[in-house]
Amino acid sequence: MERTKKLLNFISISLLITSCQLSEKYAAEQVTITENFSEQKTCIIGDTGTGSSDQELVAKALATENCHNVIHTGDIIYPKGLYNDDSPEYLQKFKTPFSTILESSRVFLTLGNHDHKRDPLVWKSVASKNKNLIFPGLFYSVVFNDACLFFIDTTLNYRKGQESWLKSQIETLNGNCKTKIAIGHHPYKSSGHHGDAPGMINKFLKNRIIGKVDYYFSGHDHQLSIERPLQNTALLISGAGAKVRPIKVQDKAIYAISDLGYITMSFSEKGISFEVKRVDENGIAHSSYTYSKGTKN
Repeated sequence: MERTKKLLNFISISLLITSCQLSEKYAAEQVTITENFSEQKTCIIGDTGTGSSDQELVAKALATENCHNVIHTGDIIYPKGLYNDDSPEYLQKFKTPFSTILESSRVFLTLGNHDHKRDPLVWKSVASKNKNLIFPGLFYSVVFNDACLFFIDTTLNYRKGQESWLKSQIETLNGNCKTKIAIGHHPYKSSGHHGDAPGMINKFLKNRIIGKVDYYFSGHDHQLSIERPLQNTALLISGAGAKVRPIKVQDKAIYAISDLGYITMSFSEKGISFEVKRVDENGIAHSSYTYSKGTKN
C-alpha cells in the first residue's frame, strides 16, 4: 500500500513537471494592435501549402484584394510541415507564392495537422524575421480596439494549458470585444470530406468556442462553406487555397462549393459581410456567395 502511494506521488509530481514544461513551451501570447478591426478588410484562406500552380492562382487572386489582414487557417506546408526556416519548402510553398501579400498585408497564421508532422515551432522563427507575419506561439490572441481574435491549435495533443488560457482570455476580454472571432484548423461542423470534428477536438471546440464567440473560422476540409450557425456562433470553412474535394453533404451547410478560393470579411453600417470568392483558371476571383450578419449595438 505504501509503495503504491509513493508511486502515485511520483507520477503526480512527474505530471506536474511535464505540465509546467509543456505550458512554457506552448506559452500563449497576446498581440495588441491599436487599430479598428471594423475599418479593415480581412481575408481568410487555408490549406495552401502544395507549391502547385493552383496555389499560385489563388495567391495571385488574393494579392488583388488589398486585404489589411490575411488569416491562414492552417496546413501551410504539405505534406509534413518544416524542419527549419531554411527549408526549400518554405520558399517554394509559402514565401514565394505569398511574396506580394507579405509585403502589403498582415498575415496571421494558424497551424494545421500537416504543420505538426515536423517542428511546428519553426514558424515562430519564421515570423520573427518578417514584420508582417504574425505567429507568436501555437495559440495566441490578437486584440484590436474593437475586436478580439483567438488563434487556437486544434492539433495540439496537450490541450489543458490551451483550454484554460482560452477560457480565461474570452472571459477577461469579453467586455472589450465588440466582435469575437476564433480561428482553428479543424471545423466543428462540416459538410465536407472530413466531416465534423472528432473526439477531443470536438469536445474542446464545443466547450470553449461554440456559444462563446461570434465567428469560428477553420480549414482542413478543402472547400469554401458557410456552415449552419450554432448557439449564435457562425461557422465558416476556408480550406481551398490550393486543392479541393467534393462536398459530402450539400444540404448540411447554408452554402458550400468545391472550388479554389478564399473568403473575405468586411464591415459596413448594415453589418458584417462575408464574400465567398471562387478563383478561376486565370487567377481571377469571382464573388460566389455573400453571407451577412447584422452588427451588435
